[in-house]
Amino acid sequence: MKLGSDSSAKPMEHGMKAAAAQIEKATAMGKENVEAVVQSTTIMAKGCEEMSKNLWSWVQTLTEQSMATSKQALSVKTLRELVDLQSAYMRDLVDQSMTETTKISEIGARVANQAMEPINRRVHDFVEAVRTKAA
Repeated sequence: MKLGSDSSAKPMEHGMKAAAAQIEKATAMGKENVEAVVQSTTIMAKGCEEMSKNLWSWVQTLTEQSMATSKQALSVKTLRELVDLQSAYMRDLVDQSMTETTKISEIGARVANQAMEPINRRVHDFVEAVRTKAA
């Protein structure tokens, strides 16, 4: 009986060690995945902050320009001056809108790419681990 229990103890011990090693690997992988998500979220938060600052600055500029144009409109002497003033204001507004929306879009694209990098790294590492294990 003792001989039978000794012979089954070795494979069981080996199996338990292998299972413990796999649990450690899975735990480490889970921790690294969480860290990648935290990094990604941090990058996104900073990017949103950067976009918000740009938007706020743009809104302030628009408000100042609108007030200045309104003051100028009160001092025009002819309808033609008013039309010219309004046309110039609208032309500048469209130009600024194109510039600012392009800038914000570029920030968004850059931030999205940067935020995906930690996740992409984890996916790559996982695929490599599976590929290595299969080989």
